[in-house]
Formats: sequence, C-alpha cells, structure tokens
Amino acid sequence: MLGKKFDLIYEKGAFLWAYVSEGLEEFEFSVAREALASIEFDVAPDSTNHNN
Repeated sequence: MLGKKFDLIYEKGAFLWAYVSEGLEEFEFSVAREALASIEFDVAPDSTNHNN
C-alpha cells in the first residue's frame, strides 16, 4: 500500500524538486522504491502459513 502511494507521488513529480535541490540524485528514488518493494514483500502476510 505504501508503495502505491510512493508511485503516485513519484509519477506526479511531487516534491522531487525539493529533494533534488538538496543534493539527492533522481536515480535514488528508483533505488528507494525497489527497497520499499522488497520490504513490503518480506512483511506481507504469508497465505500458506496456517500457524496463526
């Protein structure tokens, strides 16, 4: 869910200028999105785990 919000903000370019003007490279947003996707995958409920 957070990834979808990130995608919407990034797609619109909202606030990117603020981060870029502070020295963040634009490619770092892609790296951050990949890391976020990995985290979301790791914490997603496992539907095959019936021990809950």
